[in-house]
Amino acid sequence: MNVTNTALFLFSFIFIQVHSATADVVKIGTLAELSGPYARLGEDCRKGYEVAKKGAPSSIQILFGDSQSNPKVGLTEFRRMVNGEKASVIVTTRSPVALALNPLSLQQKIPLIGVVGHPRFTRDNQFAVRVYPSAFDEAEGLVAALGNEPALATINVEDEYFLGLRDSFHEMVGRDKIVFSETVSPLEQEFSSIINRVKVKNPTAILLNVAPTQIGPVLKSIRNVGLRGKLFSNFLIGAADIRSSLGPLAEGIVFVESDYHQPLFLKTLRELNGSSDTSPIGYGCYVGLTYALQLMEGAAARGTPLLDNLSNTSSVTTLDGVIAIRNREAKFQLITRVVKQGRAVIAKSKL
Repeated sequence: MNVTNTALFLFSFIFIQVHSATADVVKIGTLAELSGPYARLGEDCRKGYEVAKKGAPSSIQILFGDSQSNPKVGLTEFRRMVNGEKASVIVTTRSPVALALNPLSLQQKIPLIGVVGHPRFTRDNQFAVRVYPSAFDEAEGLVAALGNEPALATINVEDEYFLGLRDSFHEMVGRDKIVFSETVSPLEQEFSSIINRVKVKNPTAILLNVAPTQIGPVLKSIRNVGLRGKLFSNFLIGAADIRSSLGPLAEGIVFVESDYHQPLFLKTLRELNGSSDTSPIGYGCYVGLTYALQLMEGAAARGTPLLDNLSNTSSVTTLDGVIAIRNREAKFQLITRVVKQGRAVIAKSKL
């Protein structure tokens, strides 16, 4: 891009964006849980942002912030980026943070691109766009894989995403089939008492809807009491390091995730980091920042306000193809997988 075109590009944004009126460049703010209990996912997200950033024009500056998966910290970072740094778009992860940011996004008319699963995210904010499968869609895949199991138990961690998945799952299977449901603190590590109570109910299937640090203790308690029944979990069980740490404990667990095994995305990830190991969160963050970049470039090309492009943008073009966006939600292909001998293999596809 030559000097003249760059100047015109910047002028168009400065003219149409009140949040960039005094800025030298156009800015996108990105948030991830780079520290705290979900830092493992935040690291995947950061790498996904880096893949998207590689293709960003020099006239767009990418800001990085650590939400710590804490809504209060996320609010502080949002204000810093929007009010202080004059960011025009925010990309964020994790339902607790994104739901807390919705009112500010709505009030200040800042597009909020969310790598979040809670179904309520896009309903509460007309400027919110989801770039991750809804917990409703994930639950739908789990229920399809479940079949006609007559007695179900669920163990769920207190967190907006996990509770959203629980509620959707319960609704779809029918609450009359739920023989046991328990909600636990994110800090809980002792599950023997809960599992003993589950065993009394004799469920034919169990949904282990818990955080990454909890899946090991839950599975150990299940194996210790000899509890039988099909095991299901959320997408977090798919991470290679988690499956490796669990070893034989994870054998047979079924889960649903977005199909992030995209060759060009993984190739670029490997070039930047020396490894292509990631997760649906990493891919979602890549798609989210890519969408934000295309949103801003589209506004500049058309000479239209940025917010107008939220309704006009019907897809996001990734390295591996086009992902449709309908009703402000990116439509990913979901894959049902099962853990076999430490590997996550395809069990059933869902379009």
